[in-house]
Amino acid sequence: MYQDRTIDATEPRDPEELRTEGLNSLWGMIGMIMKELHMSWDEILYKRSWINIKMMLADAPRLSRKDTKDNSNETDKKTIVPIDGAKLAKELGL
Repeated sequence: MYQDRTIDATEPRDPEELRTEGLNSLWGMIGMIMKELHMSWDEILYKRSWINIKMMLADAPRLSRKDTKDNSNETDKKTIVPIDGAKLAKELGL
């Protein structure tokens, strides 16, 4: 018998409900990229740069819930800090 399993967008979710499984190695990441970006093994390893693949995944459109509370004081938010090449080379010891 068919059971409707739609989720109401206003339904609160337990943060522990969803978790990432797998992706324990580079092979899992390549398999996910093959599935999500419809690329072949050869295309991922030999035709596209790894940085471009990572940028495509990072900028892929996705849905998220709007936060109803003010999260301006969260400490886990990432910030982008501009850095020039000379400073980066010095930090890397080059």
